[in-house]
Amino acid sequence: MGASGDNIRPLQQELFPWREKGVIPERITQVRELRGLTKSALADHLGVSPGAITQWENGSKRPDMSHTVRMARLLAVPAAYFQSPIPPEVGRIPLITFRSTAAARLRRLNLQASRLAELAGEAMAWVCRAIALPECRIPNLEALGSSAVFDAGAAAMTCRRELGLGDRPIHQLAELMESKGVLVVPAKIGGTGFDAFSCVVNARPFIFLGTHRNSRSRTRFDTAHELAHLVLHQHLSTDDLLDRATLRRMEQQADAFAGAFLMPCEAFRQDLQDLREVTLPALLRLKPKWGTSLSAMVRRAYDLDRIDTGRYTVLNAEISSKGWKGKRPEPCEEEVPLTVGRLAAKCLRLVHSRLPAQAAAMSAELPLPTEILCDLFAMPADQLHGMLPEPRIIPMPGIGPQP
Repeated sequence: MGASGDNIRPLQQELFPWREKGVIPERITQVRELRGLTKSALADHLGVSPGAITQWENGSKRPDMSHTVRMARLLAVPAAYFQSPIPPEVGRIPLITFRSTAAARLRRLNLQASRLAELAGEAMAWVCRAIALPECRIPNLEALGSSAVFDAGAAAMTCRRELGLGDRPIHQLAELMESKGVLVVPAKIGGTGFDAFSCVVNARPFIFLGTHRNSRSRTRFDTAHELAHLVLHQHLSTDDLLDRATLRRMEQQADAFAGAFLMPCEAFRQDLQDLREVTLPALLRLKPKWGTSLSAMVRRAYDLDRIDTGRYTVLNAEISSKGWKGKRPEPCEEEVPLTVGRLAAKCLRLVHSRLPAQAAAMSAELPLPTEILCDLFAMPADQLHGMLPEPRIIPMPGIGPQP
């Protein structure tokens, strides 16, 4: 064959490497669960039997080139994703607990979140080949979380002391978390709204914040709630997390911890004592200082015995009547600091500026779903692609990430 024929084979090998390397079965399972699809649903979209999907995922058979291309487009991933082994240090993420989710969709949401966390962990493992992230320095308070009588104030003040905070308000919460080695990442799971979840990937704690929130103060509370899970509950087993009573106790502890962490006892009590009366207008004046919602401040005032049960009920009813427990934003939200993680983006920009050869290899070495990389590195797709060119993926309607 002539010179033109000599040029074709390398191009074919580059575009269709599965002919040589084969598909990694675990990748099919990973992205199917990330997209919230059952084996039957994926089979229907591809025009194959559910048994074929099972064989592809257990490795007894491999999809041919045409099915691999269709899966890549359907699931909105680069075709090379299917040939890239999952790094052993990432592993499988155990059960994850969620804030504000219905039991009927818990299993699907759990699988999607676990897979998202795996992929975010994989991306950061790639970054860590070149960049040393801050050492993880959050305290282990499992003994306090396991206590028969949980003292949220004591746990929160111990955590604050370990983090060097004293009792002052925390204005830059995400920056604080990331300075202590906890990555804070915005996340979307399909079209589902969720508040937040947290987990540990390769010894690195992650807090994933849902992007549907229209409340800065609630996002801050979600972040503190997830910090509670990271410092109090990492010792619990999967069986523990499947127990309803245990889950309920965990959520109650995390809520109480979050309130006490963001509004420490002595300082917040003094602010409440300085008020002539605990009313919503009076609490709104405290909101820019503490960065917490009216509901959280009312609850904290109740926990600190500054209001009784009757007053607590009346104030919550007033908040509900104004729609502030729903989608309508509370006043003064613009005066509450944003909670946005920036550490991953800083790391990627550092790799791009200092190690251009490694940055240029990222698309080949890390062929992950674009929307996960965009969320993790806090940049739009066009900017990410400008730094790290990758094959264009055209998602099929209704399956891949939705706007």
